[in-house]
Amino acid sequence: MNSILDSSLSPTQQKSKQFKTKTINSVIIDDEDQEFPIEISYDFTDYYGWDRWEIEISVWGYDYKADNMQIGANDLSNEIKEIIRIEENCTVTFY
Repeated sequence: MNSILDSSLSPTQQKSKQFKTKTINSVIIDDEDQEFPIEISYDFTDYYGWDRWEIEISVWGYDYKADNMQIGANDLSNEIKEIIRIEENCTVTFY
């Protein structure tokens, strides 16, 4: 049965998603107003939105590389998500 589901072309029947990966470079300003370069890699899927004109993406996970920033974990996560939204310039959903 699993091999039948894996070979199905229907997105609702497929067992696993096919992620795309993208890496972007940006700058984050930490709590001490110092700029730090950051490299962000994220896995995503893209699809057409409800109006069939705009492409939307779902981000399934991200990772980053940065040097010794003085910034809280929650603030850093929000900054990374905002950088991804700006880079993609479309509706982005994080899972």
